[in-house]
Amino acid sequence: MSEFQEALERIVAGPERKSRIISDAEKAIIAYHEGGHAVVQRILPKCDPVAKVTIISRGMALGYTMALPTEDRYLQSKTEFEDKIAGLLGGNVAERLVFGDTTTGASNDIEKATDLARRMVTEFGMSDRLGPLSLREARRARVPRPRDRRAAELLRRGREARSTRRSGRSSTMPTSGRRTS
Repeated sequence: MSEFQEALERIVAGPERKSRIISDAEKAIIAYHEGGHAVVQRILPKCDPVAKVTIISRGMALGYTMALPTEDRYLQSKTEFEDKIAGLLGGNVAERLVFGDTTTGASNDIEKATDLARRMVTEFGMSDRLGPLSLREARRARVPRPRDRRAAELLRRGREARSTRRSGRSSTMPTSGRRTS
């Protein structure tokens, strides 16, 4: 393997884990799982071409299927996303077809597919049912409301003090108990 290829795989999937010992039964599951990704990605027209399939463990992955784009893209269509989701779930489907069961090996694939599907609906407006609508929430810190009355009062006073400082007004907080020199 060329040094460039090794560097690329190390960045994408992590260092090779030669010390990880995997049973033959698990190797078979991993092989079918990765093969499932490769077959689906090969069949679907909008998937990137498969560059490598391996069951050699790297980083946290027991194996992986690497698909590389043939060109730079700045826009992606709904059908491209749908094919990508199908490719991500191909490993899980292969496990079910061959072994009649599924394993935890598909958890990262399911997480990625779910995240992509959620983004299609909430950010990109690609839902047939909802139409072109963005449901993306503002990314601001949400402070939980305190259950204690004393804590709630302290928070309220702090907010008032900050707002008066911003507006240039003098503080409305009571002065009783403060020392004045």
